[in-house]
Amino acid sequence: MLESSKRNEDSHMTVTIKVNYQTTFQKKEATK
Repeated sequence: MLESSKRNEDSHMTVTIKVNYQTTFQKKEATK
């Protein structure tokens, strides 16, 4: 149980990081 919730947390963090990265990248592209 605990192991599974830890894995869910990790994958949620990964998704958040990916979204943040994409947003930052798009902003950089837009300001060029």
